[in-house]
Amino acid sequence: MTRHRRPGTGRAAAAGATGLLVLVALLWPVWPALTLEGPAGPLGDLPLDGRRCFGLTFVHSVDGLPIEDRYQVRSGRIVQESTLLAQFGAGTGHIPGVGTGRAVGERWKVSGLDRDIGELRIRVGSPPADHRLVHPGGVLALSDCWAGEAVVVRAARISTLRRAIAAIAPADCPPPQT
Repeated sequence: MTRHRRPGTGRAAAAGATGLLVLVALLWPVWPALTLEGPAGPLGDLPLDGRRCFGLTFVHSVDGLPIEDRYQVRSGRIVQESTLLAQFGAGTGHIPGVGTGRAVGERWKVSGLDRDIGELRIRVGSPPADHRLVHPGGVLALSDCWAGEAVVVRAARISTLRRAIAAIAPADCPPPQT
């Protein structure tokens, strides 16, 4: 017995399978990123590069001096690697046995912290606090966008499609999505 195929059936099936593969590739979460969430819900994503590093800079509310914290995403969790300070102030400084402190010009750097914090919770200060997320794509001025709000930064993997359409551009201050 011979089977007869309808003309074009094989091509249609191949095109359908190819389309399905493209769709899966666009939706599969493969890219490292940070997701930001405010009190009203998601704020957007910040893609990371292969090193998965980012920073948070701000002006300390008590002593008025700048602080730079560096983080890395490891195994889906945020880990604080170092902090750079102008001088020790309230709640800052080197804790004996935690990391290594050394002078870097006029500042003090504590590196090797390896502090697993999981997610970063920020009570964003007003513009004088100048909270900023420094990431491979630029700088996101949190104080200009969400002063007075709680912002949670989480490590994530996002799809190619989401990376293309949902990333927060460095100059953007999108309103919280509801």
